Amino acid sequence: MTHMLLMSFDDSNFLNLNCTLNRFLEYAFGLINKTNIHFCYIGTAGNDRWIERVFFTRFVRAKFGKNITTSELSLTKSRRTEKQLEDYITQQDILFIGGGDTEKMLEIWNKSGFSFILDKLKSENRLPLLAGVSAGGMYPFHSGLTDSTPGHYTAMSCLGWFKESFCPHANSKRKSLCAYSNNQYLERMDAYIIAVRQGLLPSGFAVPDNCMLHFENFNLVGVISSLKENKCYYVTDQQVTDLDTVCTVNANDPTIRLECWSTLFRYINYFKLCTAKLQLNNG
Repeated sequence: MTHMLLMSFDDSNFLNLNCTLNRFLEYAFGLINKTNIHFCYIGTAGNDRWIERVFFTRFVRAKFGKNITTSELSLTKSRRTEKQLEDYITQQDILFIGGGDTEKMLEIWNKSGFSFILDKLKSENRLPLLAGVSAGGMYPFHSGLTDSTPGHYTAMSCLGWFKESFCPHANSKRKSLCAYSNNQYLERMDAYIIAVRQGLLPSGFAVPDNCMLHFENFNLVGVISSLKENKCYYVTDQQVTDLDTVCTVNANDPTIRLECWSTLFRYINYFKLCTAKLQLNNG
């Protein structure tokens, strides 16, 4: 059985991010019927930045304990053969694919053979659970709305596992240039609706931050949010339809907020120690 958890969140709000990661990862681990789980973070879209890789793997270990084995797969400078990559991927229970530059990510995936391996495992029904945010949520769709070129919204093709398109950060108020709409500066949701109506993108899913789509065997079985006020939408060239969105938790819950602040302070302390070690080594 193939599970895919395709999500969007905003890392500029730490409290919401922490709450969302907690709930969505709890949801993901609950789908794995194993005592010891192998979790791999893939940060290609973020250029395999060290701080992102460390944050995710340490977050998972700190939150979910000793029964989780975490690892990171860097593809920007990978020297693994396709066979080595395939063997590594099939040892994982969860692949979590981070956000960033979707266009660059798919380019690297194609060069490294990662896209081919995913397609192969899909055809053989051997995929691990696939979770991802933003670029890491868009790649399996036919296409999506991206701002890989900063300040511009454009339509781009993806792997095509789904016939629909995908728009992350659908509640973002940041405006970017849309050449396909008379060079207007539009918010992301408006840009997506116009792209679908013009036929640049097929019908698809608009996913605000702190929301997630759950696909089981490539059928949508759940739409989840970590915030009460958020909901996802299905956009066609004729209409925008609200999707029945289940809220997992209210981020204003004082227990959750205390947990978030506690985690924040732990990470601040950790990165202070790392900085001190680097300064000592450079001294």
